[in-house]
Amino acid sequence: MDKLAGIDEQALTCGLSLNTLQRDQLNAYCQMLSKWSQRINLTSVTNSADLVRFHFLEGCWVAENFLGAAQTLADVGSGAGFPGLPIKLYRPSVELFLIEKNYKKSVFLMTLARELGLEVEVFSGHAEKFPCWERVDLAVIRALRPSSELLELLAKKGILLLILHGRDKPHPEGWQLVRRDRFPLSRNRWAALYR
Repeated sequence: MDKLAGIDEQALTCGLSLNTLQRDQLNAYCQMLSKWSQRINLTSVTNSADLVRFHFLEGCWVAENFLGAAQTLADVGSGAGFPGLPIKLYRPSVELFLIEKNYKKSVFLMTLARELGLEVEVFSGHAEKFPCWERVDLAVIRALRPSSELLELLAKKGILLLILHGRDKPHPEGWQLVRRDRFPLSRNRWAALYR
């Protein structure tokens, strides 16, 4: 069974077009996620259709609408690789750091990146201790609330902050909202860019 059935139509709704390599990589990603999720908790979403829509396509949509061609990105609290790895799949020129404090999830991310043929760096630890912030243009956060220490660090280094969120409207204190757009496949999913 094709776990990505209907993805092309959904992608078009988002203004996206996926090539054969991207579809193959997303399919392999889906299979590895399913296999590894039997051993460790990677995502609460188990339905393939929701996985495609809310994880894979959301990341691709972010790459199309919020990133330049050669941006350096840090995915903070990457978990199962969302949205960082779909961003990288859609926009291969992006330099990507995946930051994940859970060691088992970090091992999954390293294994997955290698299997998908993606050049990414995985940091296993707290984002506040990440040693390469000076190389990052944009930090993306999804499904976690950043610490005040991390927000101060990002602001001090002039790193843009992209928060993917639900109905709640996060507005980190001291940050200016640059742009906020709704993900086309959901009434309740948003991306908000701050500086």
